[in-house]
Amino acid sequence: MCYMNSRGFTLLEILVVVTIILVAFTGVFTLLTKIIFVSQISVNKLTATMLAQEAVEIVRNIRETNWLHTKAWNEGLAAGTYIAQYDSLTLKPFEDKFLILNPRLVLYGYTEEINPEEGVVESIFKREITIIDNPDADPLTDDIAVTSEVTWDERNREQSILLENRLYDWKSRK
Repeated sequence: MCYMNSRGFTLLEILVVVTIILVAFTGVFTLLTKIIFVSQISVNKLTATMLAQEAVEIVRNIRETNWLHTKAWNEGLAAGTYIAQYDSLTLKPFEDKFLILNPRLVLYGYTEEINPEEGVVESIFKREITIIDNPDADPLTDDIAVTSEVTWDERNREQSILLENRLYDWKSRK
């Protein structure tokens, strides 16, 4: 006499269910890794954009400080290529070096001492500020073009954000 128990599962049914679950988890895992990858790219682009904007704001701050101290509006803003510290009123000649990240203060700069124990490390970003005096060669216009380029490597490919702004001597115009 052979009794068949219809309430049990056969080995084949179990293998089919395990395969379906593995395929589903593999898809979810792949999707999660892609989301993490894309979010890191977005964080890097946003950080680079903010660093580029910060450089333009540093130059703008130098111009406005010159006005407050009744200096020439473009004093210290000669044509050239520079780096700048976020809290500085002077530009330094360009050096091809990485910004340093202080995660405790959430600031990028050049003057911090690298200290891995405190989390102060070299970042992946480099920033170059270029100033061109009277870029249109127009004798009636007193302006400078400020270009800020932030570069970084992402997955062995160089990425960059380029931001340009024009600053004018609008205060002395009549």
